[in-house]
Amino acid sequence: MRRVCRLKNVTQVIVGRPTRRWFRDIIEGGSLLNRLVKESTEVDVHVIRQDSPTAYRPSLINEIALYRSRTGPQKYWYTLLFILVTTGICGLAEPYIGYRTVGFLFLIAVILSGIFGSIGVVIFSATLGGLVWDFFFIPPRMTLTIASSEDLILLLSYFVVALFTGFLTNRIRFHEKIIREREERTQVLYQSLQDIASSTEKSVFLVKIAERVGKVINAKCGVFLKSEEGKLLMEFNKAYAYELSDKEQAVADWTFRNQKPAGWSTDTISQSDILFIPLIGTQEIVGVFAIKPNKKSRKLDLEQENLLYSLTRQLGQALERHFFSKRIAEARRLRDSEELHQTLLNSISHEMRTPLTAVLSVAQSLQDAQVQKDAQEVGALAMNLTDAGDRLNRVIENLLDMSRLNSGVLGLRLEWQDLADLVGLTVAKMKTPLRNHKIKTFVEPDLPLLDLDLRLMEHALANLIVNAAMYSDPQTEIKIEVKSKEGWLLLSVEDQGPGIPPEHVPRLFEKFYRIPGSRTGGTGLGLSIVKSIVDLHKGHISVEPVQPHGTRFVISLPIPAQPEKPAPVDKI
Repeated sequence: MRRVCRLKNVTQVIVGRPTRRWFRDIIEGGSLLNRLVKESTEVDVHVIRQDSPTAYRPSLINEIALYRSRTGPQKYWYTLLFILVTTGICGLAEPYIGYRTVGFLFLIAVILSGIFGSIGVVIFSATLGGLVWDFFFIPPRMTLTIASSEDLILLLSYFVVALFTGFLTNRIRFHEKIIREREERTQVLYQSLQDIASSTEKSVFLVKIAERVGKVINAKCGVFLKSEEGKLLMEFNKAYAYELSDKEQAVADWTFRNQKPAGWSTDTISQSDILFIPLIGTQEIVGVFAIKPNKKSRKLDLEQENLLYSLTRQLGQALERHFFSKRIAEARRLRDSEELHQTLLNSISHEMRTPLTAVLSVAQSLQDAQVQKDAQEVGALAMNLTDAGDRLNRVIENLLDMSRLNSGVLGLRLEWQDLADLVGLTVAKMKTPLRNHKIKTFVEPDLPLLDLDLRLMEHALANLIVNAAMYSDPQTEIKIEVKSKEGWLLLSVEDQGPGIPPEHVPRLFEKFYRIPGSRTGGTGLGLSIVKSIVDLHKGHISVEPVQPHGTRFVISLPIPAQPEKPAPVDKI
């Protein structure tokens, strides 16, 4: 005790006044209070009185009965049978080894009893073994009388050695059990912390923690979380909770509101069959942990309480971080939605207004009779009309896709595709924006297939191509290449524009970001949409400078396991 106080730097100890138990004091060296006062001379000990002045003080007989009840009568019957078997063996061996050596066999029997039984079993086996040895083996036989003083001293020595050896054996077994149980609970706490750290979804680690704690304390465990309105959500999730009755819901709600444990094994609403422990984070309460024992015992022991409170404290902080991350993500979505709303207004006032003005101007020009007679003029106006329509369509598509990405409703429709077909289809649709540029494509032969969303990936590639055409001079070359490298398919778009200053590369894929001084005609959403689409396909996008000038965007997509080819069909 003194060592523990020094190790923990304890100067004040508060203990409850123990009841007086004669038998326990004899075999255990006094109560905890007595040992604490004797050993810890440098520590102040404060004793708290008992609630009832007429507390029950068991007698010596009741003390012995208490030790007997801890084991149960079954092991005493087993001990009696074991002593009888030992007596039979000693009866057969006594003519060869002598009656005094028989005492060592009974001593071994007492030691074995201490391994499998409690202290009461040790006392019972030592007493019974001594009586049997005296009655059947020590002269004069068939009596309890001992003729020789040497035999009397030998019997007393046997009895003392048997008791102390049995006590020590039982104590070693008891401490081994405590260490094993403590190790199991520590392992549960460690594994639970590992589950919390390695799981991204709360439902995953809640299921694992509820199962692990339930196995350790032989109970059914569940977790009830806080709703968005700040109240305890009683609608249970079958994966990590169970249904409560109206009374149990009232106890759970009391625990949530008062942030104190309640129910079974507590002094608050102890008649409830379920123990409710609040899950408290660093700043707020996030839920309630429920424990329903399979076999209702008197109370949880100290080790089980320490495990539960340590675990619920860690679980509360983990759930609080989860709720904080959701709130941060929600705040980020609201901020992005606000920026998107502002960009939409700017696009309507500029990016949409410009092509709409061009459309109206062309429409008015086509109403002129002189213009209608000039076929060349009509063709030029039609080309302008097409350019304005394409520009307006791209702006609307980018705004709609970014809105879907922000809301999280944009899903993938994955199908096996060939990137060569993707490049050919996209370039064919981009003839109008690319009419003033030279297009050079290279696709490595025998490329594997990719499981991707054709429409989304076509949109991403189209945005890169439009970006290259918009920010490079007319009649320059745009290169599109597809090749494989170390388990990845690389899709690159290279232009011969002025290039991107290195200081702007880190923010290039942010929403609404445009390089200062760049040409007009963009919303700052194209590259951000490309990155979001590539991320959805578990790939990544990078940007590289090209010498002497220009920029190369590279989309890297992982090559999955290829689908099995259908078996050839025999022609009839």
